[in-house]
Amino acid sequence: MTSREETQINTMKVTKKFLDDHSEKWSSIKAIVRYKNELDENLQAIAEKQKETVPSSKPITALKNETKEVAALKAAILAGAMAAYAAEMEDKVLEEVAGFTRASVFRLPDAEFRQPVDQLINTAREELRKEKVEGFDQEFRLSDQGVTDEQITELETTLDDYSELLGDPRRLQINIALRNKSISELVSGTYEMIQTKLDKSMLRFKLTDPTFYEGYERARVIVG
Repeated sequence: MTSREETQINTMKVTKKFLDDHSEKWSSIKAIVRYKNELDENLQAIAEKQKETVPSSKPITALKNETKEVAALKAAILAGAMAAYAAEMEDKVLEEVAGFTRASVFRLPDAEFRQPVDQLINTAREELRKEKVEGFDQEFRLSDQGVTDEQITELETTLDDYSELLGDPRRLQINIALRNKSISELVSGTYEMIQTKLDKSMLRFKLTDPTFYEGYERARVIVG
């Protein structure tokens, strides 16, 4: 792997972390969710390729905790939307499902972390499914809170990354096509996707949320 490829990988990781830290800004935009999922999967594939030749220098515990923090944040965002929806519906069951915060769920032992988050995901999916049934005329909708199927998928992707670090068989499976690509092909393809798709899609925030956009631009600066 060349020094340029190493630099591009570092930049992709910084970009991923920035998007993870601000997922509430873009998780309702389907195109950006697709690009972010592709970035996640390709970075995972690159990491797998790197393991084949160079042992990871980052302690697995630190990486696991970082991933758990991101998952906890995304889960808390979804829980907040569900809690607001539950209040509108005056539904105590939904309120209980959404009854955790970023801090409280992060403090759960690794073996217990997924249970409340998976329950929240399943409940949110079911509420969104109901909305799509013909004749649905409920006054309040979970989607009114900005919750989308893409947002839920993004959370699941992070959970699967976390489970992989625990050795959980539910880990996200890397696409066979990605496994067959070299590191150089993965890096160049991912970087091209960011430049031609993700960067252009993020331009919408230049006027609507300039502070967020400036942060994204800083994350996209080549990191040596």
